[in-house]
Amino acid sequence: MQRPSLLRLSAVALIACSASDPAESVRATASPILNGLLDTAHPAVLAVDSMLPTGEELCSGFLITPDLVVTARHCVAPIDNPSSPGCVAVDAAPIATGGVPLAPSALTVFTDGVLSAQSAPLTVAEVLVTPDSTGASMCGNDLALLRLEKPLEGIAPISLHVDLAPSVGDGFTAVGYGIATPGGPDDSGTRRFLDGLSVTSVGAGSRTSDGEWIADQGPCAGDSGSPALGADGAAFGVMVRGSKATCKSMIYERVDVHAAWLRMQAQASAVRLGGAPPAWASAGWDAGAEGGQAAPPAATASAGGCQLGSSSSPNWGTFGLVALLTFVRHRR
Repeated sequence: MQRPSLLRLSAVALIACSASDPAESVRATASPILNGLLDTAHPAVLAVDSMLPTGEELCSGFLITPDLVVTARHCVAPIDNPSSPGCVAVDAAPIATGGVPLAPSALTVFTDGVLSAQSAPLTVAEVLVTPDSTGASMCGNDLALLRLEKPLEGIAPISLHVDLAPSVGDGFTAVGYGIATPGGPDDSGTRRFLDGLSVTSVGAGSRTSDGEWIADQGPCAGDSGSPALGADGAAFGVMVRGSKATCKSMIYERVDVHAAWLRMQAQASAVRLGGAPPAWASAGWDAGAEGGQAAPPAATASAGGCQLGSSSSPNWGTFGLVALLTFVRHRR
């Protein structure tokens, strides 16, 4: 992919499990971390540029090994049935499902805190999505990894809370590349942060699957793939969808639910790079084996569609689609 001459606002298709808010049912939206501040403290949070069938779009992501970037699945693959009413079948309408991932050449990663025509692109070697997620409901499966062609030096990767489930009340910091104010000027392409956020609901509910949780406020569509960072700087969630009108009650994928798959891929990177995996991915690693030995593949938790009736999540009413889809093609 050629380097964009101008990186402007481009959100990604997001699905939500409620259309009770009319603002959530439109296909165009801004993509902010709400009132976010200029970020210089999280260089491992990166920009992900995608050439999706709908156009060129900008997401966020974050480095977890020198060559492995976490992002949202819908940033690296189209959504099938994007006009469906929600995350579970309603009447005869099909659910929105994950499509076939893009070729690596359709994706580019950038490290600059403020993107410009001079931003140096990083080449993607491999696109990885969670097992059995192609053709499955997007709820609980909106997670992907990008393996870079070359390891990224000089930036410390972000650790993952793979063994710790989030709880209501947990605080976090959001970091991403969206615009700063809903409905405001197109100032995307700058890394911003917002701290003092908190988890309001965990697990299955009217908008979420077992593998997801809800935040009080913060990011929106252009920040898809961005991390929720705990007080220790480790990530325990990946932002995936929510309302474009308010940037509140945003939904995150739980990192711990995908622990086995994330460990396996981090160990594969360690073998590829001739080193050891990070501490969070060391379970099952045989450091005594020549070149290290990755743990055998383990089954990852599967996530079904969104469910009703959870006491841990607010009742958002009827299911529906939020295809928060905004794209402004980059000038080249």
